[in-house]
Amino acid sequence: HYVGGLVLLLSLLAYTSTRKTQVGALITGASVMTIFALGEHAAGINRMMFDHFPLFSTFRAPETWLSMVALWLALLGALGWEVIETHVSKGKLTQQRRLLYTLLAGLAVVLLIRVAGPSALTFERPGEVARVAAQIAQQNNVPTNDPRVAQAAADYIDSLADDRLDLYTADATRTLLVVGAGIAIIWLLFSGTLTTPVAVSAILLVGLVDLYGVAHRYLNEEGLSNRDIARNIPMYDFDRFLVQKAEELGGKGHFRVLSLEGDPLSNARPAMYHESIGGYHAAKLRVTQDYLDLMLFYYGDKGAPAPAGLDMMNVRYIVSPRRIPTFP
Repeated sequence: HYVGGLVLLLSLLAYTSTRKTQVGALITGASVMTIFALGEHAAGINRMMFDHFPLFSTFRAPETWLSMVALWLALLGALGWEVIETHVSKGKLTQQRRLLYTLLAGLAVVLLIRVAGPSALTFERPGEVARVAAQIAQQNNVPTNDPRVAQAAADYIDSLADDRLDLYTADATRTLLVVGAGIAIIWLLFSGTLTTPVAVSAILLVGLVDLYGVAHRYLNEEGLSNRDIARNIPMYDFDRFLVQKAEELGGKGHFRVLSLEGDPLSNARPAMYHESIGGYHAAKLRVTQDYLDLMLFYYGDKGAPAPAGLDMMNVRYIVSPRRIPTFP
């Protein structure tokens, strides 16, 4: 949930320069929802709310609250721009300078984050080296106390830390430039060089460029390509066999597949190639969960599907790396 440096800058202006009731309400709401989004990192409040407040438990992912925080900050930014337009219409230089000083203070904070951040932060998660070392040892069938495992884990985390530092530096620099551009536009507006419509258009353009740059990392042409998805999801011989069987019957819609590769209720790989009854969804219908718990698997054993449950969903093929105890 990225709102951009300009929105935060204008929100700061709304907080410091207006006494409207809406500002206090929006700041309070955004602060409370940010605490909710922390989840277990603010367990004292969140556990109490989860256990006792009606409907609070329906927010299955704590970070869902951040979507509302982004909305509140956007509204605060709008109020901040209203403050700027009010001072432009009044034409009082003292008040305009006071606003510029507030904006420059915000720019100074961003500059401090850009300059001091690399030396103040470690870019390494607690216990990350130990977790990577355990994975390396497991994949190579060697003990975790092997010096080669420790060295490989340390090298890997060092490269990750360098990549994270580069990302941090690039993002902090972009935010510094965006905030600086926003302040320059507001200064030109106060000086009379820009009219209000032109300044509004310039602010929107700078904010749009900032948001687009971040959004394009996650939603781009490569991310929408089915070819890239298929290349990243392995296809095995039994997948080709099942695809061929489906084509012989005229395409999909004639049978379903149950895959017991790992946990059938969290493995989404088979759904790329088959009509699978497994996979994962965070919000299953109650009837679907009852079917999985009470009909498909005996007593919750995910390695022992019940024939009656398979027949109900027209499952014709089962993929399993081992013998299934409920079948001869």
